[in-house]
Amino acid sequence: MAGTLSQHLWENGAIPDLLTLAQILGVLLVGRVLWVSVYRLWFSPLAKFPGPKLAALTTLYEFYYDLISKGGGQMTFQVKRLHEQYGPIVRVGPNEVHIDDPDFYNTVYTKHTAQRPIDKLERYRHRFGMPEATISTVSGELHRIRRAAIAPFFSRQRIAALEGTVQDIMNIISHRLATEYAGTGRNIDVCTMWGSMTADVVSELAFARCANFTSAPGFFSPYYEALRSMVYAGHITTHMNWLMGMIHWVPDAVMGRLIPGFKPILDYRVLIRKQVRDVFAGKNMDAKDASHATVFHDILASDLPPEELTIERVTQEAMSVSGAGIETTMW
Repeated sequence: MAGTLSQHLWENGAIPDLLTLAQILGVLLVGRVLWVSVYRLWFSPLAKFPGPKLAALTTLYEFYYDLISKGGGQMTFQVKRLHEQYGPIVRVGPNEVHIDDPDFYNTVYTKHTAQRPIDKLERYRHRFGMPEATISTVSGELHRIRRAAIAPFFSRQRIAALEGTVQDIMNIISHRLATEYAGTGRNIDVCTMWGSMTADVVSELAFARCANFTSAPGFFSPYYEALRSMVYAGHITTHMNWLMGMIHWVPDAVMGRLIPGFKPILDYRVLIRKQVRDVFAGKNMDAKDASHATVFHDILASDLPPEELTIERVTQEAMSVSGAGIETTMW
């Protein structure tokens, strides 16, 4: 049957046509690779900056030092060596230069304006699976709009108002250390302990719901576990955006089985999305009756257009805000 079918296709010219099409596509692909290579090496605006030719050609240079060389995590040290070899400005990627000059700091880190837009590289947008959050926004103008909506959340006044809550959480930790650990010889993971503390503070500040992780056995916090997974995954997903893309179209149950390391992230997203749905439905009475405004108060009271106030985008925003507060403060 198979032989008869292939013979029929060959006699009717279908197979030669397919072979011709494959050859044409192959030539176009090779031509595309050659053109991109020539452009990046000689015609790109960054072609005038010194650096390894391989780094100018492909992001695989950074991929190798980030994920393979000595077990990964070596790009920072490689950049230092490149500066020693090439000087204060080095091209470290097809679209990236690295500057080692403190006097140039205020020139690089300046405000976004229409005349001088400051946009983020697209490949950094998806590394944490929150492409619509402020922290991941590519466009400098859109980032300005989104940042304005959550700026009150980070005000000194807002943080100072929570001083009593922070003290209560610290008292719980202090009491547990004195009664459960002091003099017992028991080990304690301080990362887990501080992770539970920051998770409790941020959940109170962001959602008006203290998670009480500091009272959990071993100070276990699923928020911290999820964020640790997300941060470690970020080294990989920066170079493989499609992995985080799978989180948005592959069912959670399937994704958790395919990549077990992502399961805490998926569970964390479910928890945050429930918080968001409750707020949108008016069910989060804790947030409604809170003595302080939450991040949702800020977002919903802002001038953001309707397309910025979908459950999915607000979920991503809430994940990024709470995640940044937990992980960075913990360290």
